[in-house]
Amino acid sequence: MLDLRLFAGRGFTLAGINTFLLGAALYSSMMLLPLYFTQVRGMDPLHAGLLLAPQALGSAVITPLAGRLTDRHGPRNVVLAGIGLTVLGTVPFVLTGDPLPEVLLIAALFLRGVGLGAVVPPNVAATYTSVDRSQAPAATSARTVLNRVGGSVGTAVLAVILQNALAGGSAAAPQTAYAHTFGWALAFGVLTLVPAALYPRHAPGRSCPPSPPADRRTP
Repeated sequence: MLDLRLFAGRGFTLAGINTFLLGAALYSSMMLLPLYFTQVRGMDPLHAGLLLAPQALGSAVITPLAGRLTDRHGPRNVVLAGIGLTVLGTVPFVLTGDPLPEVLLIAALFLRGVGLGAVVPPNVAATYTSVDRSQAPAATSARTVLNRVGGSVGTAVLAVILQNALAGGSAAAPQTAYAHTFGWALAFGVLTLVPAALYPRHAPGRSCPPSPPADRRTP
């Protein structure tokens, strides 16, 4: 199913690792969020579903701009900024004190959406610029498999962690169990910083910043 020769290239390997970790961080959090809203905050399914809309809105706002930002600032800077925003938007769900106001949760979810939307385009660009054009179909298959397997692994791990935390804690305080599980989701997000930091610094096709035009004036 996978052309393992693709992983001989450093660029594709880094992009593949990041794709796997992004899948783990994204899909596992998407499993936790509606459960958190219904079990911890006591919302009905419709209300919980509507609260997920700001995350999708954040992704929709930034995704069209992410490609331009990648061309201008390079994939590394955009990916690191996107991961940072995603991690920052996850922090409120790790807190174990009094439940945060709903408006702050909406802001946090919008921030998560902006971060996730900013990460995907430069990750895709880094994947395809690291292989020959003839290898693009195989790279597409490999990227899809890595993303889906990462999401499955991340979701399974967090499901087990949440189940054990709920079983070991008091039934009156599920907030602590979810905060503990979101802490692991936060760790997944931080872990993606490692391969992202090794991405190319400059935009695809540019090995160095553009040089200023030469001064051709005669002395």
